[in-house]
Amino acid sequence: MNSIPSILLPLLVAALLCAGWMIRRQRRAAAHGESAEDDTLITVGNLSLSRRDDCFYNERRERLRLTPMQYALMQMFYLNDAHRLTKPHICRALWPGKDNADETLYTLIRRLEPIVERHSNLHIANDHGHTYVLEVND
Repeated sequence: MNSIPSILLPLLVAALLCAGWMIRRQRRAAAHGESAEDDTLITVGNLSLSRRDDCFYNERRERLRLTPMQYALMQMFYLNDAHRLTKPHICRALWPGKDNADETLYTLIRRLEPIVERHSNLHIANDHGHTYVLEVND
């Protein structure tokens, strides 16, 4: 009988601490003129990945229309600090059961490049045939 109230008290304290932390974070973000939701945006060049919305936005906040595979590849570029991915890494991540996915990757890149270049100042470069790099055009 006594164990139920003893469990509830730590849970209540944890919930109150968490709520207080979230309120402080929102107030601090508002004081700096930014939204707490901005933490979910990753921007490279003038194209942003919204982790909250699971989509990409251009600088006019228009959503890019990407296939699921195009989105997955772009997300991989954005989540990699150097925005550089090797062909084997991409192929293992996107087509884990496929023995040789080089042609499939080439087709995906070929279809993705014009979309990225049309809607942003980014392009996908091939570095010596082994690595793809998401670069900002000057």
